[in-house]
Amino acid sequence: METNTLSRERAHTRTGGNTVRPRRDTRADSLGGFSHCDPTMPAAEALLRERERTFAWLHDTTLQALEFLAAGGYADDPDSAAMTRVAAEAADALRAMIEGELPPGPGSLVEELHEVVEMERNLATHDIVLEIGRVDCAPVVAGTIQLAAATAEALRNARKHAQARRVLVSCEIVDGMASVVITDDGVGFDPAAVVRGAGLRYSIVRRVENEGGVVAIEATPGRGSRITMRMRLAKARGQRP
Repeated sequence: METNTLSRERAHTRTGGNTVRPRRDTRADSLGGFSHCDPTMPAAEALLRERERTFAWLHDTTLQALEFLAAGGYADDPDSAAMTRVAAEAADALRAMIEGELPPGPGSLVEELHEVVEMERNLATHDIVLEIGRVDCAPVVAGTIQLAAATAEALRNARKHAQARRVLVSCEIVDGMASVVITDDGVGFDPAAVVRGAGLRYSIVRRVENEGGVVAIEATPGRGSRITMRMRLAKARGQRP
């Protein structure tokens, strides 16, 4: 399979001292928690899904900003100006959500993944490589932004827990079926022994499942981990409407 490999040197955004300031994600995180509900869905199920989207959005935006601030910007010499900006951006995003402002429209899955990976490169100390394989089509649908947001959470988890030297994000869309795989060479873990917290449960698994996708998590202590997400973005060729 031919791939278009985006492999650049890590670019860290620094605002004085050693502070690394996260950029505001105007697509994957802003829209990641909310999407329209199917009007034919039973009320109880619709409510549950909306709660899960809300949990995922808060986890991916407000909580990340609070953790950044609580950790002093992950720097030995915290930059107060950068931390003030992060707090202000988080407050703006939360206020917009509460007041019902519509976030920017999403791009294609490939465009969203490029943005997610670039944003995470600004924070990570390991290499992050994005490989785009075969792409038959790139429709912009509700699942597009959910896959991108789930990828962003997987990359955050790798940064916080994996102690990896390299993380690979690969994507292909074949006959309307999108596949995104995040692989790291970190410390790994025992999936059976890990309690699925809000990040894994809501920001990855349920986020993808709620759009009709599936998630497979493979990991071995000392041998890294692999998260595979698959979701149909368009009808297969020959499939009736």
